[in-house]
Amino acid sequence: MGVFDEGLEAGVHFYGDPEDLDPNLIDPLLRKAVARINLSSWVWTAESCQGHPDNDIGPVWAGNTSPMLRLVCRREQVGRMLGALHEASTGFEDEDGLRRYFSLRVHPQTLREWAEVLVYIEAQTVRDRNLGIAVFEKFAELVAPGV
Repeated sequence: MGVFDEGLEAGVHFYGDPEDLDPNLIDPLLRKAVARINLSSWVWTAESCQGHPDNDIGPVWAGNTSPMLRLVCRREQVGRMLGALHEASTGFEDEDGLRRYFSLRVHPQTLREWAEVLVYIEAQTVRDRNLGIAVFEKFAELVAPGV
């Protein structure tokens, strides 16, 4: 039984198998991070959104600036995953060399032997959204080094 089937059996809602995800289904700014996370072999993405601050139509995401990942791992790995999120979001230098600290909005859930964590990076501007994407890319490097 693969990750997808194990997760589904535990109650994780995957939109598709994270190990066989079509890159065209991922928002362009998150493709690199999502692909790398899903290659980690211990944490996977179940959902993602880059934020769509330029969208002026649509009831749900119109004007949303905050990028989001719904991350899934086995329950015994959740501390390691949250540690990587912490490391990626603190002490980050932006393109001007300024040290940045990002606020994360985290919604954890336990599903039997699995953990699901919905993570938003609080962003008020497009620039902050783009830096938030960089935080998720740093997270991907931490969970899947050498990939």
